[in-house]
Amino acid sequence: MGRSIAFACSRNTPGKRDATGAFMPEAQAWCKENHAILHPLDPDIGMNTMRNYVLKVLELAGPAPSYAFFCHGWATGMQLGFKGSADAALLGKALAKANPDCAVIFYCCSTGQGFARQVAAAGPDIEVWSHTSRGHTTRNPMLAWSMGDTTIDLWENLTRQQKARLRRLMAGPERLRLAQHGPSDLLALLRAPEEPSDPPTVA
Repeated sequence: MGRSIAFACSRNTPGKRDATGAFMPEAQAWCKENHAILHPLDPDIGMNTMRNYVLKVLELAGPAPSYAFFCHGWATGMQLGFKGSADAALLGKALAKANPDCAVIFYCCSTGQGFARQVAAAGPDIEVWSHTSRGHTTRNPMLAWSMGDTTIDLWENLTRQQKARLRRLMAGPERLRLAQHGPSDLLALLRAPEEPSDPPTVA
C-alpha cells in the first residue's frame, strides 16, 4: 500500500485568502498527520485539465489508504475539476479502481448534499466523508459519511451537547483523522465520558 494522497487548490480567489489561508495549510497539516503526498492544483489551468490530472494521479500512483480534497465545493461538485453526476461517477470509479477499500474525505463545502453521495454510490465500497453545509475547510462539524447508497448525517442526529463536543473535536487534530474513523468510531468519541479537568495546583 502506498502513501495517502491529497489534492488542494493552490491559488486564492481574487480578493480572498482561501487557498493560502485555508486549503493549502490544512492540506499540508493533513499530509503531515497521514504521511501523505500533496498535489497542489491551480484552478487557472481549467476544470478539464484539473480533472484529467486527478484521474491520472489516481491511475498511476498505486493504491493508497486515503484520499483528501481541499477546495471549494457545492452540492453538485467541487472546484478541482469535477461537477455533476457524471463527473461524480467518474471520480468514484477511479477511486475504487485505485483502492476499492479506501477512505475519501471531501474537505469542501456542501458536497455532502449530493456530490459526495454520488461518488460513494459509484464506489461502492469506498468510505466517503463530506460536509453538508458551508464552513471552514476542515473545521466544519456538519459531517456526513457515505458508503454505496447509504449516507449517515452525523450532525443531524446529535444532541446539543454532542454537537458542542464535535465542534471542539473538529477544532483540534481529530479534524485531520477522519480517514481513521467510521461513523461508529466518531460517535463513540462523542458519547464517551468527558475527560475531567486537571485539579487546581495547591501552592
